[in-house]
Amino acid sequence: ANTNQLHVKIWSPKAVPIGFKLEGGTSPAVEIVRNVTRTNEWVEYVVDFSGQAAANHRAVVIFFNFGVNNPEADKYYIDDVEWRRAPYK
Repeated sequence: ANTNQLHVKIWSPKAVPIGFKLEGGTSPAVEIVRNVTRTNEWVEYVVDFSGQAAANHRAVVIFFNFGVNNPEADKYYIDDVEWRRAPYK
């Protein structure tokens, strides 16, 4: 398929790293990390997984405060999760 860009809106109370991971299937897992730069508002993130177009993955997982051991219980919200085609150039 050619819908290789993950679009997702996220509301985060903190400026933290967010990990996006493709996993499952026969291909090795792939992680891409984005940083939250605007807090307490809805922000759309675009994660380009075009390099994995020929891979075999079964799931996408989103990790908030990625790679950080946080004992606090933070609340994050996600909405409008959609796979889309990359824009034409």
